[in-house]
Amino acid sequence: MAGEANGALPQEVKSLFDSLQSALAANRTKTEELEKQVKKGGEDAVTKAEWKKTNDAFEEIKSEINGIYKKINRERQTGAPAVDAKAAALEAKANHEFGRWSTPSGQAIDLSKAAAERKAYAEASLRMLRIGEKALTADETKTLSVGSAPDGGFFIEPARSDQIITRLRETSDMRSIASVMSISAPSLKIPIDRDDVGYEWVGEQSTRNATSTPQVAEMEIPVHEISAMPKITQNMLDDAGFDVEGWLNGKISDRFGRAENSAFVTGNGTNKPRGFLDYPIATTADATRAFGTLQYKATGSSGAFKTGSASVSPADDLLDLIYMFNAGYRANLTWAMNKTVLGTVRKFKDQNGNFIYDPRLGANGIVDMVLNYPVKEFSDMPNLGADSRSVALGDFRRGYLIVDRQGIRQLRDPFTDKPRVLVYTTKRVGGAVVDSDAIKLLKFGSS
Repeated sequence: MAGEANGALPQEVKSLFDSLQSALAANRTKTEELEKQVKKGGEDAVTKAEWKKTNDAFEEIKSEINGIYKKINRERQTGAPAVDAKAAALEAKANHEFGRWSTPSGQAIDLSKAAAERKAYAEASLRMLRIGEKALTADETKTLSVGSAPDGGFFIEPARSDQIITRLRETSDMRSIASVMSISAPSLKIPIDRDDVGYEWVGEQSTRNATSTPQVAEMEIPVHEISAMPKITQNMLDDAGFDVEGWLNGKISDRFGRAENSAFVTGNGTNKPRGFLDYPIATTADATRAFGTLQYKATGSSGAFKTGSASVSPADDLLDLIYMFNAGYRANLTWAMNKTVLGTVRKFKDQNGNFIYDPRLGANGIVDMVLNYPVKEFSDMPNLGADSRSVALGDFRRGYLIVDRQGIRQLRDPFTDKPRVLVYTTKRVGGAVVDSDAIKLLKFGSS
């Protein structure tokens, strides 16, 4: 972007980030007002509306900053946007196909006559602008009727955007935090080293005894196939005013991505990857827990965090979850929760009265931070409910492995269902927990 080269864009981001911090401060002020009102017996509707307004302002600025960074990254990957070139191509195509234009009744247009009428229309318009409507003849006044197609209205063409407004959909971006491996076989086998070697203390002259030898195990991650087969007519492919096939491919790729992300979180392993929420859970520590079982901590309250008091913070469970990990894991932990749960966590404070949520400006936009660890919004994580596992924390790069057999493959079939073209698209992917000590869950239940 031009602004980025001369330093204007960083200043724009800095200004927005300052606004973000101001919006967050205003939101926290309203949060504290609501807390005081709840302690006194109830919430004031006006204060709650003001809180929502400050919260919406914060989210809007955050989205704006993230949008700027997405645009920067997109232009770095693809070069300068080719909007003008694409618009020119569409205009050229329209001019090339001018001979196929028709009146509303379907009658074909005489191109030579149309050209003469356009010239006369332009000359009359110029006279009207210079002198006024009195300079026009009766026929010319009639000709200047935009609402009537035969009188020149068909020359007034509406502007058409070369971009499609696509609905933004939520997903769980596991690929950004998990490990990813490409293979050339239908499954991946991984040796698992969970055992330890035996030892003994001995004196200088003591007999040395044989000690236990560690054993290894093996796990297998199969790949599963996801497919789509939309169909489109050949005429649509030929005559549409934009790249229909490219648009459809983008839709398929996006849908595949969201489907596999959901499977990495909640999949049951049957014809799809197995998600980390599908694994058995236990409260036992890492040293004694069976491989493939995730450790969890219960909040003690069904469908809720702990109730705050002078000695208890709702954030205590989150802090406890951090220190259930061995020190080697704690350097690369990431929270996973949906936006509703994150909205709840944003209101929590530590024992010193400081909010535990601290957004920061990262390389790719705003990074949500809770207790100094980044948060990933996973739309597939459940809302708070009885015994729900709504918060996960882990070193997902160590804990979860995504296996790609190949990229997206596509077969265009124009023969099976004439005159339609079948766009048969497939992808093969697998996923599984490979280190069950690296991911832990917060369970919203009594035990």
